[in-house]
Amino acid sequence: MAANDHQEGGDHYAILGQVQHWDWAKNIPYLEGNATKYIGRHWKKGGVEDIRKALHYIQKIVETHYPEYHFAYALDTTMQNTGRQGIPSPSLDAGKRY
Repeated sequence: MAANDHQEGGDHYAILGQVQHWDWAKNIPYLEGNATKYIGRHWKKGGVEDIRKALHYIQKIVETHYPEYHFAYALDTTMQNTGRQGIPSPSLDAGKRY
């Protein structure tokens, strides 16, 4: 059986129809690939925890490739009483406006 014929531990990496994430991300760098992995599966597996993991990888990308920028994000948890978690609010601040 070929590796793409099954997935160990679920189907949460099949984010692009029947395409496995490793096939889709094979030509992009490691940090970017992991960020997309967590973004692609958050709705099927880890929820907001996967969004946090993706943001952590994105933070490392910024620190590695754009050290002049400060990356900060916060999750607004005020919506927890409704059963929904807050929206991540990433920001880049280097004194520049976008």
